[in-house]
Amino acid sequence: MDWQWYQSDGADINPRNGDFENTGWGIADAFRGLHVSDRSVNQGGENYVAWMQHGQVWVDKDGQWEHRDVKGQPYTVQGKQYKYTEAYYQWAMNPEQGALNLVSPSHAVSWPSSELPLLRRASDVMYGTWHLVNSEGTDPAALKHYIVAGIVNEDSKAIIVRAYGDADVAEWPGRTMSAGSREAEALLGKCEEVGSGK
Repeated sequence: MDWQWYQSDGADINPRNGDFENTGWGIADAFRGLHVSDRSVNQGGENYVAWMQHGQVWVDKDGQWEHRDVKGQPYTVQGKQYKYTEAYYQWAMNPEQGALNLVSPSHAVSWPSSELPLLRRASDVMYGTWHLVNSEGTDPAALKHYIVAGIVNEDSKAIIVRAYGDADVAEWPGRTMSAGSREAEALLGKCEEVGSGK
């Protein structure tokens, strides 16, 4: 089923999208600490910068990327009409070394959920993208590192602060938590009690 997600190389759209050291990502130290490539494919590294957009917003015109406004334009899936949201996800995928880094959540629209594409969660779109960019056929189970560079959801931020025990969350290498602890389970979304304040 085609839910009208379009995949582009984020580093082609804007070279800053492929800069893990400085511009927005700020995770090169973490990559080096995990012994995985700290550069994008465009810079000779192993990380493919996937840019997934709901609607064909970016179009390559002879090497120049052109932005088009498609928000609200209709498309049809199984006889039902939906509208493009222009939501996007951007992540660095490194199937060879088992790393995945999410930098941008989808940018939501305030439409009823019945008007949104059924394929809209980051995990669903990431799964499909993993298979698109993974020419070697590496099993997603080989994923060793899942990194989220920019967290904007206020509930998620509150859970992190509570699990961490301090509002001043340290930069890499941060803090290690035991796999079975309540704090670690809260960060992995397994423990509702920590997040709900019980």
